[in-house]
Amino acid sequence: MKNSLIVLVLLFTSQVFKTQAQDYQDNSNAITTGALLGYMQCETYYLSGFGSGFNVGYQASFWKNRVRFNPNFSSMGFRTLWITDIPEQFFRNSALNLDLQLTIIRYKPISLFIGSGILGSYTRGIIGTGGMDETRTRSETFDFLRVGMPLNVGLRWAPLKSRFALQITPIDANIGLAKNLKSSDYVIGGISARLEIHAKK
Repeated sequence: MKNSLIVLVLLFTSQVFKTQAQDYQDNSNAITTGALLGYMQCETYYLSGFGSGFNVGYQASFWKNRVRFNPNFSSMGFRTLWITDIPEQFFRNSALNLDLQLTIIRYKPISLFIGSGILGSYTRGIIGTGGMDETRTRSETFDFLRVGMPLNVGLRWAPLKSRFALQITPIDANIGLAKNLKSSDYVIGGISARLEIHAKK
């Protein structure tokens, strides 16, 4: 009787682990889309502003969905809300991002991930009048290209046997490098949410 109970426990345990392994071995690709909220500051043009935006991309998964490669396009619009000591500013940052995420801890459908990669961005906008510089009497337009890298830490919720997964990234930063590539020129820091839509099996 005792031996039979041990055998049943072992069979049940092995079946549970087998089921979880099958559930988590989904390496399917996905379409991704998300929303962004953040703050951008740029040294070259003395830009500061709060903004929001979106991203859309394609995601490929590897190594039992622990590694994800996500080329995506993002665009954010910024303005000088609640900032009174600088001229009015309206600008937009658009970027092509090659993001790589690594899951470091996972418990059932919830996981903690870190990410980085490389990006190319284009920022354009207008600097108006106002602020502490009272000598500025006319608006000025600007635009510039930069390369940089994203840095993020977040949580991913992927229900078993579901086509959908949700990422919440409370630490989401993009760093644009200066022309000499030796120092940072702009930083975007904020939070983001991203939805993954996986193909049907």
